[in-house]
Amino acid sequence: MRSIALAVVALQLTIATASAEDQITVDPSLALGKSIGESEQAIRVRVGFEAAGLCADKKFGQLNELIKRYRDTEERTPSGTWKLAMVYQIGLYLLMPNDPDFEKNWAHIFELGHEWIEKAPSPAPYIFLANAYMNYGWQRSENAHDTKKVDFLAQTRIARQLLEDNKQIASTDPNWYAVMARVAAAQQWPEKDILPLYAEAVKARSNYYETYFQFMDALVPYWKDSALGAVAFAHKAAEENRAQGAKEIYMRVVWHAMIEKFAPYALPVNLPEMHASIEDLVARYPSTWNLNNMAHIACRSGDKPLTKTLIDKMGDGTELGRTASVDISAWEGDPGLFNNCQKWSHDG
Repeated sequence: MRSIALAVVALQLTIATASAEDQITVDPSLALGKSIGESEQAIRVRVGFEAAGLCADKKFGQLNELIKRYRDTEERTPSGTWKLAMVYQIGLYLLMPNDPDFEKNWAHIFELGHEWIEKAPSPAPYIFLANAYMNYGWQRSENAHDTKKVDFLAQTRIARQLLEDNKQIASTDPNWYAVMARVAAAQQWPEKDILPLYAEAVKARSNYYETYFQFMDALVPYWKDSALGAVAFAHKAAEENRAQGAKEIYMRVVWHAMIEKFAPYALPVNLPEMHASIEDLVARYPSTWNLNNMAHIACRSGDKPLTKTLIDKMGDGTELGRTASVDISAWEGDPGLFNNCQKWSHDG
């Protein structure tokens, strides 16, 4: 299951189980925008928290409007991350009652999803429910220490049926394809079945990052050299967006591969293509998060001019108390690593 390497720990969703209706509620004290500041991570958590709160309060009409806005406007965080993806990955993906009874927990979630479909149908509740079924099955299999993942695969079949039965309405949201790719990975579809769905997803919305992340995960087993395959897939993703001039997508896919699939910085990237992609990414989204992460990657890759350029762009201001907008979390929490890259890039 794809990890969410963000400040998601802050997003603790609690359940008021004392009421007769067993209403799912979100503790308002955990809206952490003010307490941890508007870093990239905090913004993502806030986006997820807003969606989770509307869902828990059963304000399905407002939630549909919010998701539609994110989908139609392609609204992003400062780093360029789709807010639509954050709704599903943080808000709805992690919405979970806090009841000691495991089965009762999940019964609440499924009831909520079906009520959403009944009262305010839209693409989102089908995507929400499909993810919920798979998460439920995964947790059951983990709890049972079942290496064959029998429950996970059973719930994945339910998720697939739900998504396919409601494709006409649900696939207007690009995250439908991302969850279908998750299904394909879980069920180990043949490559010949994955590729047509991938082509359909790209045609529907070629610039939705999650499409590439999830389909890469599904296709990795079919690449003879998985690292080379990931780099080739990143190049293909960039080609899919050539008409929009979005070179950044090459780096988005490489970045995902570095974090989720391979040892960091071990991919055999095409250095000129990576250089151009990073330049495009930070030109479009010159956030502290991007500048630090891209400078780190450029340094690790031996791209001295680009490392210098990116570090210089961090400026002399402060953000969240970090001098010169240096976010040490992007440097493996090691100030020495940043200092070494800074010194190396400015020598000579």
